[in-house]
Amino acid sequence: MGIFENSRRALAGVFAGVAGEHIRYGRGDQVVGVIAWRSPEPASLAVDSGGGALVEYESWEWHLEAISLGELTAPEPGDWIEAADGRTYEVLRIPGMGCFAGDQLLRIHTKRIEA
Repeated sequence: MGIFENSRRALAGVFAGVAGEHIRYGRGDQVVGVIAWRSPEPASLAVDSGGGALVEYESWEWHLEAISLGELTAPEPGDWIEAADGRTYEVLRIPGMGCFAGDQLLRIHTKRIEA
């Protein structure tokens, strides 16, 4: 292991220990339980609904180690996260970006869809 791999593991361990929560990550009928942490504050984003009106939504960034997704491998649009507090988030593409960033330590873009 190199210095960057050690740093990534240390960073993931600190955040998972301090801010991590047990979540359910799902795709269709496949569900895995993982430890993840979310951004401290949501961002407000908007998309064009096609009729010229902007639709705003609450976007949260979720962070977790890629290996914890197991057979699901990488996040895909339409996946969902159920947080420890019962709120549900849908994985989606950020305009001009994909639905996640990173390869081993993931930052997943989501939209809160249920209270």
